Amino acid sequence: MLTELITKRFLKHHARLLAFLDAAEAFARQMATSAEPQKDFESSRELVKEFLGFMAVEETQHEKEEEHVLLPVLAQQLDEAEPNPPKMSMGRMCLEHAVGQRLVKELGHQLVQLEQGEGAVKHEQYYFFSEALHDVVWHFRRHMSLENSIILPAAERLIPDSRDELWAKSNPKPECPDA
Repeated sequence: MLTELITKRFLKHHARLLAFLDAAEAFARQMATSAEPQKDFESSRELVKEFLGFMAVEETQHEKEEEHVLLPVLAQQLDEAEPNPPKMSMGRMCLEHAVGQRLVKELGHQLVQLEQGEGAVKHEQYYFFSEALHDVVWHFRRHMSLENSIILPAAERLIPDSRDELWAKSNPKPECPDA
């Protein structure tokens, strides 16, 4: 029962992130092919700032919940000797969190470069910004797919309702090293 609630909360977070990714992807495509990228950038700058704020607060919290609660509890349910996709995917998720954080940081750097450049911004800087945005979108779409198709179903299938006490009381050891 608690596992279902946690899964639903994660899926709700993914829906919010997906809405940002859809808007960011449309913006990145528009900028990549625009004859007037500065105008396009100005019209969507706030969207990118809102997205970066979301990633800094909500995505960071989401990743901590995965790494400090979901993954350790799920790992406790898996037989260490049995090679299975959920266990392999959990280690991959930790790596992907670190990669995602670096990509978001690069996007923030590209945003600052454009904002500080003002009138002297070169067309290629818009291209670099657009590419950084594409990289973030691609990465998080793939990462959410892994969570939605493997990790969350495994949690619902493998963590019995009798483990609800573990969810509520435990402070499991993180599955991922702190970055």
